[in-house]
Amino acid sequence: MTSPAPAPSWLGALLEQGRLAEARGQVQEARELYERALHSLTTDTPAWGIAELLLGAGRTHLASRNAGAALDCVEAVFALPAEDGMDAATAQGIELRGCIRWLEGDPAAARADFIDVERRATGLGRPSLAATASARLADLAVLDGQLGDAVTLYEGALHGYRSAGDEAGIAATATRLAGCLADIKRWNAAEQAFADAASAAGTIGDDRLLATIELGRADMALDRANIERAHAAADRALDFARRADNRTLVARALLVAGIVARELGDLPRAERHLEQAARLADETEDVLLVAESARELADLLARSDRHAPAMQSLNRAYRALAQLRVRGVEGDAARRMRRIDDGFVDVVRRMAQRIEGKDHATTGHCDRVADLTCEIARRMGVEQPALRWYRVGAYLHDIGKLEVPPTILNKSGRLSPEEWALVKRHPVAGAEMLRELDLPWEVRPIVESHHECWDGSGYPHGLAGEEIPLAARIFTVADVYDALVSRRSFKVALPHDEALDVMRRDVGRQFDP
Repeated sequence: MTSPAPAPSWLGALLEQGRLAEARGQVQEARELYERALHSLTTDTPAWGIAELLLGAGRTHLASRNAGAALDCVEAVFALPAEDGMDAATAQGIELRGCIRWLEGDPAAARADFIDVERRATGLGRPSLAATASARLADLAVLDGQLGDAVTLYEGALHGYRSAGDEAGIAATATRLAGCLADIKRWNAAEQAFADAASAAGTIGDDRLLATIELGRADMALDRANIERAHAAADRALDFARRADNRTLVARALLVAGIVARELGDLPRAERHLEQAARLADETEDVLLVAESARELADLLARSDRHAPAMQSLNRAYRALAQLRVRGVEGDAARRMRRIDDGFVDVVRRMAQRIEGKDHATTGHCDRVADLTCEIARRMGVEQPALRWYRVGAYLHDIGKLEVPPTILNKSGRLSPEEWALVKRHPVAGAEMLRELDLPWEVRPIVESHHECWDGSGYPHGLAGEEIPLAARIFTVADVYDALVSRRSFKVALPHDEALDVMRRDVGRQFDP
């Protein structure tokens, strides 16, 4: 195979400037450089050089979430003459198309493209391009929760980048590998991967990557409850982010600083940092960061017993997550999104425990009844994604008790008719608290209808039979069972078999037959 035609000097200079602008995150500037070059093409410009410009422009369009314009660039690459050097350009075009397909919600097609790129790049002797495809496949594995497979793929990608002497590739991939290793608690291996990433990023003087690495170190330190190390890493991340003049990374560093302050018990400082991060997330239109900052702020508000604003903040996180699922994510964003998903339920659980603390008779009830509700629903054929929301509904089922004075909830004697009327209103109060939220359909029915009875004798609306939503009917079984087998101040705990005997007598009255 003959060598591809050399690029004119002006083309090489513009390509280099465009790549540097991309590396700094200056997407608009990079696009203008690539497009200026495309408008200045001469008859001696080789096809591979035109392809490089088109691919650069396509990457900037994708970074701006303009998938249509990015795909137009890819199709233009595929339409170029099959001259020397175009095999590699075509493979790069397929890699970019895979990223587009992923972000458009077709991970299966994206995976097929990345596998194709890996094969083509290996045959062409392009280890860096093959490594990029392997890293993309690892990112997909992270999104699927296949962390062991992801580690293997990241390690393979690192081998390819090292073979090519690609320090930027080494730094970015080692950072993602470190985060993955931290998630599976291989702490020592994660520390080494972060060190490898920092060494490579330092070699090329990339402050953006160095900030990202320190953010990963801070996350790992928080996971290990090492608040001092998290604090130091967050400060370093903020310094690198400001040096890089990257507002998104500044916002992420402020987010971590807010989490650190919250864990240290400095809630006013934590709230300031988290609100700053949220404002920057909005200004930069970083939906993932919007979701992260809203989730962490909800956690802070819940710890301060500010439950209504906490629920509003959780709702904001949920809306952003829903938007991300439609738009798709890639790279480290896949791992961050999975952590938000897990953390969403954690915040709800913490909120439920604080609500439960008002009613001394129900300690531990929320966790037990949530587990049991999900297990019954699973055995009845409810699919895995919906089970998350059965759990959220179970945790929030008594949120309306926030409007009931603790003196009434913990009264040892018989309640007066007025007091009992106030207690009976808690399902409606809870539903009203959730009314403006966008939580899935499984949540609110559990909150509003968990005291309805099959024969219509329950409250608050006297629903009967299948008028009662299925999620509420399932929850009621779990709720009553746990109440029967739990010791309360006014009753002993029943053994399992006796509890089931009591419940069988209420089939057709309280319970769905």
